[in-house]
Amino acid sequence: KIIEDEIDAVVAMLQTLRAHRNTTSAVVKLPFDILDQESGYFPTTNPSYPLVAQIGWIACSQVCRRWREVALAAPSLWKHIFVSLGPRWLQCSLARSQGAP
Repeated sequence: KIIEDEIDAVVAMLQTLRAHRNTTSAVVKLPFDILDQESGYFPTTNPSYPLVAQIGWIACSQVCRRWREVALAAPSLWKHIFVSLGPRWLQCSLARSQGAP
């Protein structure tokens, strides 16, 4: 139990250090509205991965915490609602799209 607790502490410290390191990146320092405008350039499809072909842009939300915040808050990325991905995804997409055309 003691060793597991120490491992958990080290993992938590590494996550904190990586998050801090990411805050020093130039792209993270861009204002939210600029990143949101750039979200229009992310691909909306990814034919390489059929399972996520309809949501290929999702990769932008996995770059760093800042990009995830922007992606989750950008209604334009959520305006295409895909019922086939299940009810949870449908609810998230509807909420995040904020009625975007």
